Amino acid sequence: MPKSELTVKDRKEFEKTKNFYYLEGNNETTNVVIENGRWMDIFPDNTFSKTKFKWFGKDNEFELEFIESTNLNRKGYSRKGDKYFYKIIRKEKKYFEVAAQIPNQEQILLFKLYIK
Repeated sequence: MPKSELTVKDRKEFEKTKNFYYLEGNNETTNVVIENGRWMDIFPDNTFSKTKFKWFGKDNEFELEFIESTNLNRKGYSRKGDKYFYKIIRKEKKYFEVAAQIPNQEQILLFKLYIK
């Protein structure tokens, strides 16, 4: 995983922000709501995925633990209790750059989590 360049100020901004979004491969928007220890993806077709959100480590890392999904793609990909690991790399003007560790792969996915 890349090293995080996030400042303490930027981390606090992330923690107080509840509404984000990211772009899917087809440029459709998926909304994200983070609150009360939960991360919820709301997809363009109004389906959702719910995960538990938990900070860990010292380098702006967090874990999402899969709970449930009504989205056919996500529901078929994850099982309850599956864990996914992320790291916030940096804050830009309108988004946070986030790295994701793909389970059972060496590949690291970088994506932009935009502030809504």
